[in-house]
Amino acid sequence: MAVTDKDMEGIEVRAGDKIAFVYGIPPIRVEGMLSEREGKLIMPTPNHTPKEATLAQLRYHCGGFWKVGISREEYIAMNVAENEPR
Repeated sequence: MAVTDKDMEGIEVRAGDKIAFVYGIPPIRVEGMLSEREGKLIMPTPNHTPKEATLAQLRYHCGGFWKVGISREEYIAMNVAENEPR
């Protein structure tokens, strides 16, 4: 079963979704694609320290995150539905 969580607005996120968070003063925005490892959703944070973070770590250190895009699967499903004959 796929691991899911909710962002600051209550929108469900899962592996493959694009999320964002900010940290620092002035704020630095970081975006990335979630992946799943060992039952946890992981956000890669290249060019930042640490190089990746769990969603729990993002909540603790940055206050939270939000979904900024749809997953590849959602995109494919939308296009399939739009192209089906009516």
